[in-house]
Amino acid sequence: MKSSLNLPKARIMATNASLIKRGVAFLIDLSVINLVIAYPFKKYLTNSIPENLSFVELHNYFLTNDKLVFSLYIITMIIAVLAITYFTVLEYSIQQTLGKKLLNLKVIALNKEPKIWQYWVRSLFLVPLFPFILLWIIDPIYLFFNKQGQRFTEQLSKTKVIQEVIIN
Repeated sequence: MKSSLNLPKARIMATNASLIKRGVAFLIDLSVINLVIAYPFKKYLTNSIPENLSFVELHNYFLTNDKLVFSLYIITMIIAVLAITYFTVLEYSIQQTLGKKLLNLKVIALNKEPKIWQYWVRSLFLVPLFPFILLWIIDPIYLFFNKQGQRFTEQLSKTKVIQEVIIN
């Protein structure tokens, strides 16, 4: 004998993602980037830069080694491009990075049809060059004071990080 109950389906409501969850998800993503993208360059960096130098000695070492400085610049840009690609591709295709997936967060476009440029723009804070490096300061400050719970780059890209809450 089958019993069929007509229980209402659980409803899902989207709310602003909490700052703590967003921060933890970002730290998880940075760990993934460090392990998968930056770690392969570690051996080159440890072999290229002498240990136990004071700040002044290290500064002078860089001033006298143009090729090393250029290669560090190239490595930094490669890591930045791959990190932007990580965020852009995952957020555009499945609305989540690994960190966001683990914490049940999603990135949504506020317009009806999301475009890849939106997800690229929201990741520009990862570029370690002026003026983008200013976003390291502007984005978190903007997030704390924005009533919609968006970073500055999210406001520009018309995207938002949400968490879905099940309502019974």
